Amino acid sequence: MGNFRQKINSENSAKIIIIIFVISQFLSIDLLIIKGFVFSLQKVLAIVFFPFAIAGFGRKSIIFQKKIILYSVLYFATFSFAYIIKWDINSRLLLACLSTGMNAVIAVLFFSALMVYKNAYEFLGKIWISVAAVIALLTFGQFHGIFPDLFNNPVQYYIIDGEYYFRGAGTLQDPNYMAGLFLVAIGFVLGLKKLRFKLPLVIALTLGILGTISRMGLLGLFLALCVSPFYLQNKNNNWWYRFSFILIILLGTSFFLVFPTGASQVIFSRISDSNLVLRAMQGVIPSDDVEVLKSLAPNGGVRLLMLEQGLRGFVDNIWFGIGGYNSANYILSTLGVFLVLHNTYLEFMLAGGLIGVMFLAYFFFITVKSVLLNHPQSGAVLLQVLVFYFVGLFLGFDTDFYMWSVFVLSVWLIESNRKMSKQSENTLPL
Repeated sequence: MGNFRQKINSENSAKIIIIIFVISQFLSIDLLIIKGFVFSLQKVLAIVFFPFAIAGFGRKSIIFQKKIILYSVLYFATFSFAYIIKWDINSRLLLACLSTGMNAVIAVLFFSALMVYKNAYEFLGKIWISVAAVIALLTFGQFHGIFPDLFNNPVQYYIIDGEYYFRGAGTLQDPNYMAGLFLVAIGFVLGLKKLRFKLPLVIALTLGILGTISRMGLLGLFLALCVSPFYLQNKNNNWWYRFSFILIILLGTSFFLVFPTGASQVIFSRISDSNLVLRAMQGVIPSDDVEVLKSLAPNGGVRLLMLEQGLRGFVDNIWFGIGGYNSANYILSTLGVFLVLHNTYLEFMLAGGLIGVMFLAYFFFITVKSVLLNHPQSGAVLLQVLVFYFVGLFLGFDTDFYMWSVFVLSVWLIESNRKMSKQSENTLPL
């Protein structure tokens, strides 16, 4: 065992954990489903490889952070308290137990990896960018029908002038979630100081977002370009480099949108669909006309209805909520469509009532506190937190590791800053 630990030391174990963590974000392959709990390929990878990483760490390197434990307790309470109060022991309560336990274990290991490995954040960013850039090109090819959709989902396509344009989903089933991961990758590209080929990487990621035809992704890309001058750095011609980066990306995107007319029509039609939803919000289309809103393609009007119904559900069940993994059933019973709310914050509020609000308040407190600290990487982590805040408005991350990763990054930032402060105090001259 001693020789094994020498070969797989703490630093190499941290790298293994980070690589598995990144891969788990980009895979959506379900192997087995039991009582609503999905045994996916990424979970199998975690079960197989994490024990080796733990063996390399040793017990002393595994850090049980109080903040993560409290976060796990609040998460479990948010998703299960309604079932416990009603004494409704069902598969969704079991799912809350299993997902909380697995996420808590991964959170502890992920945090330990960040604390043990000095360059963990840079390594995490480079791995994430590398995987995302390759999958972005795959996604762009899927959009043009060059590469097949891995999940053979025939619903996700558009026909313009007799040509087929598929919504690229990369290696996931949901194109919007794929676009969210590309936005995270752009955040890493902008946030990491020592990174080569930033411009080609962002171009590849931009093509991936265009391939998803995600309105959230396009809006996020625009916001990323707006903040990029504050993150891009170059010793020579600093400001010119920053703004030329934005100009080249905008010109490249414009070229793609103008000349391949069929593809550009698809993207612009998705944007115009949003105008119908805005008209409904402004009262031009009656917001209580369910059938009209349901007809707004694709699902834009339904999402507006779901948000309104989700808020009503939160008010009606404000003390204990309706329980986790139950929003789709609630929307089905009230609106007649089986869809989740597509809003992380409302998902937690509807699931746990005031407990869900406490959970979100604690999450926001920790993440905001982390980026306010003076730390060499605080700007990069701030960008990741802002990306999550934005994406969470459009997608629901109740069981995924994404929300946990942002929280763990923030806790790491707090603790590593505290660790650096103690080291500086200890090195002060007497």
